[in-house]
Amino acid sequence: MSYAAYPAAPPARGGAAGFPAAGPRAAYGRRGFASAGPAPVSASAASASAGKWTAMDGALALLILTYVWRVQDLFSVLHPLQLASLGTLGATGLFVAGGGMARLEVARRQPVYRWAVALLVMMVLSVPFALFPGAIFRFILEDHLKTFLMMTLIAASLRGAGGASRMAGVHVAGAVVYCLVVISRFPMVGGRLQSLVYYDSNDLGMLLVCTLPLAVYFLRPGERGWVRLMALGGAGVILLGLVRSGSRGGTLGLLTVCVYMLLRFSVFSKKARLGALMAGVGALVFLGGAAYRKQMETLLHPTQDYNWSGKSPEGRMEVWKRGVGYMLARPLTGVGASGFYVAEGTLSERAKRQQYGKPLKWSAPHNSFVQAGAELGFPGLFIFLGLLFVAFRRPKHDGPVDGNHAALERALSASILGYAVTGFFLSQAYAALLYTLLGIIVGLRAFAAVPAAAAAAAQTSAAPARVRVYGRRGGGWGMVPPLPPAV
Repeated sequence: MSYAAYPAAPPARGGAAGFPAAGPRAAYGRRGFASAGPAPVSASAASASAGKWTAMDGALALLILTYVWRVQDLFSVLHPLQLASLGTLGATGLFVAGGGMARLEVARRQPVYRWAVALLVMMVLSVPFALFPGAIFRFILEDHLKTFLMMTLIAASLRGAGGASRMAGVHVAGAVVYCLVVISRFPMVGGRLQSLVYYDSNDLGMLLVCTLPLAVYFLRPGERGWVRLMALGGAGVILLGLVRSGSRGGTLGLLTVCVYMLLRFSVFSKKARLGALMAGVGALVFLGGAAYRKQMETLLHPTQDYNWSGKSPEGRMEVWKRGVGYMLARPLTGVGASGFYVAEGTLSERAKRQQYGKPLKWSAPHNSFVQAGAELGFPGLFIFLGLLFVAFRRPKHDGPVDGNHAALERALSASILGYAVTGFFLSQAYAALLYTLLGIIVGLRAFAAVPAAAAAAAQTSAAPARVRVYGRRGGGWGMVPPLPPAV
């Protein structure tokens, strides 16, 4: 959804309130979006300030580096500092002190944020009906609420494409650091990295597939030379990390993302996109070597894999079948958020063997969609699918948008697509990675479409201004709160 703001009482012609002499329509265009014409002085000032790092940007960067990329676990010297807690407290304090609740009123209008709230509500509603209510409650309180808070802080604190680009850059930097550390520290076993920090090799594949489009975003024409050079190096490290992970799901996700960007990432010419795709395939073959090629060849013969139906009770397809059974048995509430493993040990037919002293693996769902359906029922699965759909689908804009904004939207859509493909093989329905992407998407969409002149005027206003707010389903008069100044 995109929004445009009109002053309640149009200023007089002649440049009042930051409008050019031609009147407000020249600044906002026919339907309230910024026109392609000369921007007023206030818009230029707002644009310049949007490029500066603030204390809040630093706090949000710390959240991404600790929640997603686990820098406190990568470097043991950082662990006693409790960086994740410090980042959460610092970002929350700056958010409240800087008038963040007013910004939240804008962010919460976004469909992506509303679907995320709906999923949280469904998780809470699942607690009384869960197989193990205490464990589910603790998971929501001690884990997911923190992830949701991180998403909210990101969503309501970014100022359009500038802030979203900075957080995307932090995310790419975190991926590069993580890859360099695990590649240098951990051995290759069976053609893939093993015993990694916090994540396993398949999780790493998902993380890197979802990050690569953001690295490509910084390679776009017009970006500063040193940024493009660092992004090129970062993309190379990410590809190397993906190869070393040996993740077959990651490779499938990478191919899907590459095809999407080949067709839709129009910031580059078609020849450049095709050339980049060929270079990427060549890099995979070169970096992977014989072990990687042998691992990927198994994708051509899926029925020979232990994950194929009937090959092993711990194989993915057998686990998925049991997950669908839990969903059918509890269609409205599921077994409780993060309660799949409990169902494996109590509801499955195989659970009866435990009474005879036979060991039983309490498996994870190994599929984010089965996870959402089995743990939250059909309503939860529907909400989860809706969340991914609205995050992937780019909103329609009634007027021109900044080129950087459009390119970043495409990159984020590619990241969500990569998550959907790789998440089909992983239990990552509530992943911090996903909620980081959702926060950036909400922040980008909520504020980038607001005309710069209106944003600058709102930053200097002491009280909310009554404006006309339009979305894709019509509009009406409402209060758009002032955007607080940079902290």
